[in-house]
Amino acid sequence: MVFVETMTWCYVEIVICKIVEIFRQLKYFGVALLLSSSSPRGVCMIYVYVNSRYADVLLMLAEAYTRTGQVAKAAPQVHRVRNRALLTDKLSEMIQYSEDEMMQEIRRQRNLEFAREGLHFYDLRRWGLLESTIKNAKQLGYQNYTSKWSALAFFNQIIDFL
Repeated sequence: MVFVETMTWCYVEIVICKIVEIFRQLKYFGVALLLSSSSPRGVCMIYVYVNSRYADVLLMLAEAYTRTGQVAKAAPQVHRVRNRALLTDKLSEMIQYSEDEMMQEIRRQRNLEFAREGLHFYDLRRWGLLESTIKNAKQLGYQNYTSKWSALAFFNQIIDFL
């Protein structure tokens, strides 16, 4: 926590500006410049941490529509994610997709959109594809993996029971 001059507490990290030659992934950070008299250069940088991304919300909504058989409602959500990434227009094609084809498209978009963000493992677990994906991994060869290691297996049994 940082004490700001306006007498409020903020959950932000203030970093004094200096030239650093490193690469950072800034998808989950909002960056703002703050003029400050306490900084040697007069400027501080504020990183605001974001918990979820708009594309994640849209793709989760599309997945929910697809799982309930409403592919025509899911297609515009995937289309919005594709537009934000400046990809080609496939809306008219996606509306004609079956449920399986739309889930394949959602999986593909999640892989493209959330590369290097650590969400793929949880996506595979949610889709029930974790065990088969790990067992089919040729490079790693996790042949001893069993579904008892999946934390959601218990909750899926409860949901199926209800």
